[in-house]
Amino acid sequence: MKQNPAKSQSINQKNYNLRDVQERIAPFEDMLLAELPTKEEILERGRQRRLKKHVGSSALLLCVVLSGYIYWLNPVYHTQYVSTRLGQTQQVELADGSRIQLNTSTTINVNYRLRSKEISLQQGEATFTVKHYPWQFLRPFERRFVVTSGNMQVEDIGTVFNLRQYTPQHSEVTVLQGQVRVSLCDREDIPALDLYAPQSAEQINQQLTYRLDTDIDVQTAWHSGNIQFKAIPLSQAITEFQRYQPLKVKFNDFASQNIRISGRFKVDNADQFMQLLPQITTVQTNKDQTGQWIVKAK
Repeated sequence: MKQNPAKSQSINQKNYNLRDVQERIAPFEDMLLAELPTKEEILERGRQRRLKKHVGSSALLLCVVLSGYIYWLNPVYHTQYVSTRLGQTQQVELADGSRIQLNTSTTINVNYRLRSKEISLQQGEATFTVKHYPWQFLRPFERRFVVTSGNMQVEDIGTVFNLRQYTPQHSEVTVLQGQVRVSLCDREDIPALDLYAPQSAEQINQQLTYRLDTDIDVQTAWHSGNIQFKAIPLSQAITEFQRYQPLKVKFNDFASQNIRISGRFKVDNADQFMQLLPQITTVQTNKDQTGQWIVKAK
């Protein structure tokens, strides 16, 4: 069979070019071979690549484990301290939109943690309005909102609540909207209470009691600068006024201390309240030269 001359010429041309390249490279062959890695070097490089890959995987695993451990520890990353003076009220808004309204002579400490917001009511009274996600399915991912006062712990479940500390051994919480869970710190043997508006709970030492129906107007009168009494002893009413301004009162007899008082008054008008007492109760009031009010039964 007769070959195509053009094709034969192309093949010969290729063979010629290959041989030509080999001949030209031959003088440099030893030098090129010297530059090539040995078998041992190739194996070592492979081992180094596998080691780097293993170290990278281990580092990633360590980061994941460490992040999980830190999340479990729930460390504090920011602290906020707020206090009010005698007669002063103040509203504070937290980073998530939750609001805290502080009453007179109140001190709180807010600890922002990875998984929770923990607030300590160290003295006084405050109302907490907790901000929640608008979508119910996201609620499990919210950070816990927990407030402690003395030995009482209040966990928000979706609510507005008022918390007052009378003494470090005596606190009271009232649910204004929604629900809270109330428990005693370090007392797992005492079951927690789930409270709904308008219920309240009182902690005295290691005892926890609750009321099914609380007068919310009495509990929140201070929001509008008022103080409201509902058939309480006069001595207790005087104590409430003393939370907001200096007021010196001396009772000359036991009977006048226990006269029952009802009504709504301005927190900054203690003197007016004392002047009004003889008109609404069976006591006499007089102010001496030192500024002290003398109270006695008529």
